[in-house]
Amino acid sequence: MPRRDFNTWAIMIAAYTDIGDYDEVIRLFIDSKLQCLIDNSIKFPASWVLVCVLKAVRTHDLFVSSSLINFYGKIGCFDGGDLVFDQISKRRNVVVWTARITNNCKKERFDQVLDVFNEMGKEGIRKNSFTLSGVLSACSKISDDGNCGEQVHAHAIKSGLASKSYVQCGLVNMYGKFGLIQDAKRVFYMNERMQNDACWNAMLSSFIQHGCHVEAIKFVYQMKAAGVQPQELWLNRLRVEIYHSGESTTICARLASIGGDHFSSTCVEFFVQSPVMLSNQANLGNPMRRRIKDIARIKDIARA
Repeated sequence: MPRRDFNTWAIMIAAYTDIGDYDEVIRLFIDSKLQCLIDNSIKFPASWVLVCVLKAVRTHDLFVSSSLINFYGKIGCFDGGDLVFDQISKRRNVVVWTARITNNCKKERFDQVLDVFNEMGKEGIRKNSFTLSGVLSACSKISDDGNCGEQVHAHAIKSGLASKSYVQCGLVNMYGKFGLIQDAKRVFYMNERMQNDACWNAMLSSFIQHGCHVEAIKFVYQMKAAGVQPQELWLNRLRVEIYHSGESTTICARLASIGGDHFSSTCVEFFVQSPVMLSNQANLGNPMRRRIKDIARIKDIARA
């Protein structure tokens, strides 16, 4: 059969609705292939699908209800997601609550995320790592110097979820956003087995955003030693910031004195391979060329 598009899925769902086969309607709706299309597309016949699914959904089916809340969030119909949530009443589970938190984050209703989180506690709902990850994302965007994030961290420790990869990454990102670098480092090194690429890059971005250039460069090579590829966006930003600070030679010399001759040569490579430096040499003329030569001289400085 040719590749299925949204119209194909909608026609199939509508057909099963017409013959009253609601189990098949639900099965098609939660199919991972359809959900993948929703995640990666902008235009699709959402109204067709929703009418059929809403007709088929059984109010006691929490999995389908959570899928509907997520679906509404993906198409930007957040009020629809709230309506489904409210109709479930007191039989909501952690998946349904987390779906609502995710939608509130997408709509940038960050204070409401905390309200939902607190309401979960009152209802006695046990949070999971996905719940805390969503709440921490909201905390990183609330201007309170990380106070609400610290409270969520305390809850994560109490519930035994602080070392989970999604939570660990969320904590590193949250502390880093507020410049609490020592707290971010403490969380990052808390459980090295659970460090994923996102967590490594969150720690790197924390160093860079707050001007910790020496720490950032050391961390880049720590990442490479661990087999993790730093995001090129952050590498280029680091190079540009150091270049414009006028401290490139001093920083490289400090790093070379720590790491020896091999490390000094890798520092030269780090800067000289910068796309910004290479692409602008002709336009910027002699000052840029002199700066690159200055960087290269750190090998002599390190040996002195």
